[in-house]
Amino acid sequence: TSLSEQELVSCDHPRSDGCDGGYTGETMGWLVREHEGWITSERDYPYVSGNGRNPECRLPKPRAAHIRGHVGVEHDEHQMAAYLERHGPLSICVDANTWQTYTGGIMTHCPKQDVDHCVLLVGYNFEHE
Repeated sequence: TSLSEQELVSCDHPRSDGCDGGYTGETMGWLVREHEGWITSERDYPYVSGNGRNPECRLPKPRAAHIRGHVGVEHDEHQMAAYLERHGPLSICVDANTWQTYTGGIMTHCPKQDVDHCVLLVGYNFEHE
């Protein structure tokens, strides 16, 4: 089941900044605290914020999945890889400014001071380490 990103962006906006740079840990905490861990499906609450606009929250919607909690993982690539192997995809946040000029290859300049984008980590490769 594909889950609703729009519910997270629109409904947790006061604490997590919606389209202006949300925080995944805060959002997961909000989901567990405020909604007892229930989230809507993408089908019932589709993503519409791709253009940067953030419509107001439109709940309640049918429940699609239950999330019991979330954990933090150390900012260490090997620990993230170990978590990924044991548990599956991992939400990570990065400084994506250097991605704007990316043309290919392995990125080696990875600043940590201006985290501005969250993505889903689904794999890794330490071959060129």
